[in-house]
Amino acid sequence: MKQAPYHSSLIRMITATLFGLFLSTNVLSETDELTLSPIVITSPKSVQPLWSNSGNYSAVSTEQIDNTGHSHINEILFQVPGVWISKGSGQEHLTAIRSASITGPGACGAFLYLQDNIPIRPAGFCNINNLFEVNSEQAGEIEVIRGPSSSVFGGNALNGLINITTRKPAGQDQTQLSLEGGPYDLYRLKLSNSLREKDSAVRLDFNTASSNGYRDNTGYGQQKFNLRLDSYGDVWSNSTVISGSLLNQETGAYVEGPRAYSDPDLKRSNPNPEAYRDAWSSRISSQFARSTDSSELVITPYWRRSQMNFLMHFLPGTPTEKNEQNSAGLQGSIAWKVAEHRFTGGIRVEGADIDLLQEQSALEVFGKLPQGKQYDFNVGTRHLASHISADWLLSDRLHLLNSLRLEYLHYDYDNKMLSGNTRDDGSLCLSADGCRYTRPEDRSDEFTDGALRLGLSYDINSRQQIFTSFGSGFRPPQATDLYRLQAGQESADIDSEQMNSIEIGLNSHGIRYSSQLTSYVQKKENVIYRNSDRLVFSDGATQSEGLELAFNYELNNEQQLAFSGTYARHRYENTWGDEVTAGDDMDTAPRRLAQLRWLYHPENMLDGKSSWTIEINHTGRYYTDTTNAHTYPGHTVLNAYANYDLSASIKIASRITNLSNKTYAERADFAWGDERYFPGTPRAMFVSVEWLL
Repeated sequence: MKQAPYHSSLIRMITATLFGLFLSTNVLSETDELTLSPIVITSPKSVQPLWSNSGNYSAVSTEQIDNTGHSHINEILFQVPGVWISKGSGQEHLTAIRSASITGPGACGAFLYLQDNIPIRPAGFCNINNLFEVNSEQAGEIEVIRGPSSSVFGGNALNGLINITTRKPAGQDQTQLSLEGGPYDLYRLKLSNSLREKDSAVRLDFNTASSNGYRDNTGYGQQKFNLRLDSYGDVWSNSTVISGSLLNQETGAYVEGPRAYSDPDLKRSNPNPEAYRDAWSSRISSQFARSTDSSELVITPYWRRSQMNFLMHFLPGTPTEKNEQNSAGLQGSIAWKVAEHRFTGGIRVEGADIDLLQEQSALEVFGKLPQGKQYDFNVGTRHLASHISADWLLSDRLHLLNSLRLEYLHYDYDNKMLSGNTRDDGSLCLSADGCRYTRPEDRSDEFTDGALRLGLSYDINSRQQIFTSFGSGFRPPQATDLYRLQAGQESADIDSEQMNSIEIGLNSHGIRYSSQLTSYVQKKENVIYRNSDRLVFSDGATQSEGLELAFNYELNNEQQLAFSGTYARHRYENTWGDEVTAGDDMDTAPRRLAQLRWLYHPENMLDGKSSWTIEINHTGRYYTDTTNAHTYPGHTVLNAYANYDLSASIKIASRITNLSNKTYAERADFAWGDERYFPGTPRAMFVSVEWLL
C-alpha cells in the first residue's frame, strides 16, 4: 500500500480538526468571563511555565492521584489522551506517547522522565522502566507534554515527557497514615508528615508495598520516599528535595501460545521463574528561586545515583546485567517580561560516570553465547545545553510562541575487558559466525543537536482559544546503543533520531465544561532499528497522525463526566530490510485509546463526605508484528473507586480493578513464531483506611 505524502496527511488532519472546531464552537456555546492566557509564570516546580497552556500539555491533579490510589503508573496515566503505559511484570512498564509502544534498539530514551523539572537519569543513560524510580503514588501533580518538546527540555523529549512533581508541605502540622490490603497478599503503607516553623516547612512522603503477584513467582517489594524542605527568605526561596526508591522483584516473562492470556493455567504461569530485577535510586536537588514583579531566577544544583541488577530473560542464554550511574549537574532558568512580552532562558550543565557489566553464568549456548563476561565498560559523559523561549503579544488576542534549544553530549568510552568478538579470555566461540556480542575499542563520541518550536495562539473570545505549532525533537544515541554491539559490527555508525511535528487545536472553557481538541502529524527520522542479522542501523523513518480530545463536563453540583480519547495511526515510512514494509502499521500501536470517567460527589451521605468514580478504559485492536500478519483484538476494562470520610480524621477507600472480570492482555506480541502476552489481572478489590493525626 502506497503511503500518503506528509503534506496530504497534514491536510486531512487539519480538515478533521477544523470540522471538530466548528462542532465545538456551535455545541459548546455557553458564555463566561474566563480569560485564557497562553503562558503563566508560576511555581518553578512545574514544566508548565516553560511550555504553554495552549497545545499538548496535560496534568493529573493531586485530587485525581489521591482518588485513584494507583499502585502502578499505568493506572493513572490513562486519564491523559495520547498516552498508553502498558504494564509488564510487577512494576515494569513500556511507554507510548503519540507513538507505538516502542521496544528494542532506540526504545530507551524516546521519552523524557523528570522529577521537579530535573531528568531522573543522566543524558545518554536511560532506563526503559524509569518511572518505577519515582514516587508517583504521592506526587503533587503528574504533568505530560505530548509530542516533541526538545526545544525546551532537550534530548529524549522526542515523543514527549512526563514530569512528576513532589508534593508541597501541608499548610499546618499534620500526619497522614494509610494502610491498604488486597488480593495476592498485597499490603501497602503510606505515610505523610508535614511540619512548619516560621518561614520554613518540611514534608516526608513514604510508601512501602509488597505483593506475591497474580502469576507464579512474580512477587515484589517496593519502597519510595520524598523528603522536601521549603524555606522562604526576604529575597530567595529554597526547595530541597531528597528522593529514593528500592525495588526487589521476581519478574514474570511473556506467556506463549494462541490466546495464552485466556488460558486459566497459562496466564498464571511464569516461563522464567528465575528472572528478577533489583534496583535502587537516590536523588538530591536544591532549587533556589528569586522573584520580582517582572522576573524570576531559578538555580538548581542536583545529584543522582542509581544501580540495577536483573536477569535478561528476554535474551538467549539469560545473561545478567548490572549497571550503575553517578551524576551531578546544575540547571538554571530566568523568566522576565518586556512590556507585555515574556521570555524564558535556561542552561543545564552535567556530568555522569556510568558502568555496565553483562555476563552469563550458564555454559556456552548455541556455540555463540559464551559463559563469563560479555560486556564490561565505563562511560563518562559531559552534557551542555541552553534554551530560550518567548511569548510575543502581537495583539490583545494573538500570541506568537517560540523556543530554541542547543545541546552537546560527549561520551568517553572505556572497555574494561578484551575488545572484539571473542570470549572474555580471548578464545573464539564455537559458532561459525563467532560470538553473538562485539566489544569496541576505547573511543570518544559526541553529538550536537538543536530543536525549534514555533506556535501561534489566538483567543477567539473569553472562553475559546485556537492554537497551532510546529515543533521538533531529538534523541542522541544512548550509551547502550553505541557500545553494546552485535557480531559483525566494529562500531555503531548511528545518528541522533529527529522528529518534526505540526499540530492544530482548540481550547474551550465554559461554566460547566472544559475541553481540548488537538490534531497532529509527526514524522520521525534516523530511527534506530536492528535487522534480522542483529546489525543496528539508524535510517528508519516513521509517521504518526492523530486526533486527541480531553473533555470535562459538570452534569450538576454532584456529578461530573471526564473523557480522554485518541484516534491515531502510526506507520513505517520506509522499508527496513526484510522485516518492515513502508506503509504498514507499526506493531503494538492501537489506533484507539479512550477513557470515560463518571465522578459522583454527593453533597450529603449519612453526614459524611464521599466520592465515587467509575471508569471505562478502552484499548483498541493492534498489530503484534511488523508484517501486520497477527493482531490483538483489544479490550475494554471497567474500574471503580470509592472514598468515604467516616469523620474529620478517618477515611476509608476502595478500588476495584477489572470490575467485569474481563479476560485480556496488558500487552501482546508475536515473535519467534508464536503469540506472546502479559496477561491482565482478574477482578480485584483493594481496601484502605487513612488516619489524619
